[in-house]
Amino acid sequence: MQSIETLILLILLIVACSIFARRLNIIFPVLLTVTGLLLSLIPGFPKLFLDPSIVLLVFLPPILYSAAWNTNWVDFKRNIEPISTLAIGLVIVTTLAIGFVAHAMLPGFTLGMGFLLGAIISPPDAVAATSVFKNIKIPKRIVAILEGESLVNDASALITFQFTLISIFIGSFSLTGAIGQFFMASAGGVGIGCLVGFLSLVMHKRWKMDTAIETALTFITAYGSYVLAEEFHFSGVLSVVAAGLFVGNKQAKVHSAKMRLQSIAVWNFTVVMLQGLIFILIGLQLPFIASGIKDQSIIYLVKMGGIISAAAIFIRFSFVFIMNFLTGKIRAMLKLEPVFPSRKHDFVVAYAGIRGFVSVAAAFSIPLYLQNGSPFPQRNLILFLVFCVIIFTLVFQGLTLPWIIRKLDFTPYITTKKEANFILAALSQAALEHIENLITRENIDTEAAQHVKDIYARTIKQYSKFNTDDEIEQRKISRWLMVEAVKAKRKKLHELRQDEELDHDLFLELQNELDLDEARLLKLKVN
Repeated sequence: MQSIETLILLILLIVACSIFARRLNIIFPVLLTVTGLLLSLIPGFPKLFLDPSIVLLVFLPPILYSAAWNTNWVDFKRNIEPISTLAIGLVIVTTLAIGFVAHAMLPGFTLGMGFLLGAIISPPDAVAATSVFKNIKIPKRIVAILEGESLVNDASALITFQFTLISIFIGSFSLTGAIGQFFMASAGGVGIGCLVGFLSLVMHKRWKMDTAIETALTFITAYGSYVLAEEFHFSGVLSVVAAGLFVGNKQAKVHSAKMRLQSIAVWNFTVVMLQGLIFILIGLQLPFIASGIKDQSIIYLVKMGGIISAAAIFIRFSFVFIMNFLTGKIRAMLKLEPVFPSRKHDFVVAYAGIRGFVSVAAAFSIPLYLQNGSPFPQRNLILFLVFCVIIFTLVFQGLTLPWIIRKLDFTPYITTKKEANFILAALSQAALEHIENLITRENIDTEAAQHVKDIYARTIKQYSKFNTDDEIEQRKISRWLMVEAVKAKRKKLHELRQDEELDHDLFLELQNELDLDEARLLKLKVN
């Protein structure tokens, strides 16, 4: 009972932190970590413990599936070269380099431990980075590459982490054997993920289900792809990513609009809660982890954490600039355009290596004991160093990244509003042509049909030209009036309900329609 009450309290704190982080412009994960740290100082507060054997199973499938499902497949394919270079090459380089640095700097820290630490901190968190410059003008290709990198390097880093962990357990390591197992685990994981994704789409398409059950099926797809792949000793992480990409790329043709609206809200809640819990747990466990590291002062530990953080940042900068220089030369020889038109693009990609959720989950999943029953060597030290890297990159890079982007001034490279207007005009034109075909085929000649045609004709006219400042202002006023009209409708609806003149089911249906109208109007951008 106490654990349930504690969980409810943590959810309440996550909600409160989200509100305060938005109002005070504080980085959300940092506020969560500080909150957890303050909770750990309260006498008598329950000591929460995560079972390492289930951390990845509980936390990773929904996070990775959601990220993959929302990935722009067209942008992903278009940028596959830089994404693959960062997501695979940089993960390997970071794992090896951090391994040697940690082995050299920390007494008693073996190379195996160093490689394990390197694998854990090798994947940056695109969600943390992109949320930092969400409201800042930046080329969309940078965002696409960072998000694609995060999606793939989460998988490659976790596979590297698992192989390193196994080598520590068995006490030996075979490079050729590891390479073979890596490709087998990867191919098997992708295959199972695509199969589960395909079966999920078939069920969505052929079986009539309530939207709540359809949403539940998306969670079954995420967890099912992970568990099934792990059962056959393939990569569960890659399986989830493959399933998410497969379903996300095909969902527009299968999922209903109502299902998508409902599932988006449920998935957003799930992801925020899981991320919130993991960052609060960092703060809650940090004092106990630090106290478990013998013969080292907290000042020394923080210093080592700073050195590892600086090394990780330096490695990413070096890799990004060197690889972009080399690939630029090769692309020039092949008479291809460079990936980025200037060095400032390279700088942002290099600087946006903020560590986050996946690194925390991987660190928490390190077992407590080896097979012989002895404590896992340096576990507390590894966790402490991982937490230092995450907090350092979140605070230092997270706070300075927006300022750097503004100073670099990407304005000439930003897509103008004309592109959005062109697409909206094209969509309306396609709708009008389809309506006219239906009217001709069905021999419809009514006032209602003409009214629908007039609506789309006005929309095409509206978006087929560049809007003056006065026209934009008029549309803003129009939207504001329409929002106020929806609010008036809702007020009247509630009055009718209070007077008991309205059936409850009808009330819920009408309220849902008004909510959708208001959400659409508030989300609509006036260009």
